[in-house]
Amino acid sequence: MAKKKKNRQERRAEEARLAELKKKSEARAAEKQEEKMQAARARAMAHEAGKKTEDSEAAAGVKADAPAKDHFDEKAAAQASKEKRAAKKAAAKKEKKEKRPGFFRRIGNFFNEVGVELKKVNWLSRDELMRSSGVVFGIVIVFTVLTWLVDSGFGALAALFLGR
Repeated sequence: MAKKKKNRQERRAEEARLAELKKKSEARAAEKQEEKMQAARARAMAHEAGKKTEDSEAAAGVKADAPAKDHFDEKAAAQASKEKRAAKKAAAKKEKKEKRPGFFRRIGNFFNEVGVELKKVNWLSRDELMRSSGVVFGIVIVFTVLTWLVDSGFGALAALFLGR
């Protein structure tokens, strides 16, 4: 029986460790993806900056009234990044909400788990219970008598010193 209990506990601990490792790996993958996107944006901005200098040298006297193309791309990239973060946040919120069961379901789960834990308890037999109870009652009686004797002794000493 003890071996099964240990195996269940080990399995639960292993499942918890695996779930935590999975979350960490997903977080790392998301960070790597974000780093790749930032690097791509930086390369695109550097590329656009290089084109802008070439264009300005080529059209030395021409006035540019239109907004710069890299400025528009930067805004679009920032907007896309914001939308991506908002979508990720909404998905995480939805996933969290989906994972958590309702109030009454949680209460039911609690009582089911209580039942499972009570099945794991090593209940004493009737003989063991009677023997243990007898030992406890005996110790309580012995310490009660000892306390009464010490209290009576201190009371007699106090009466002797106070002259009563």
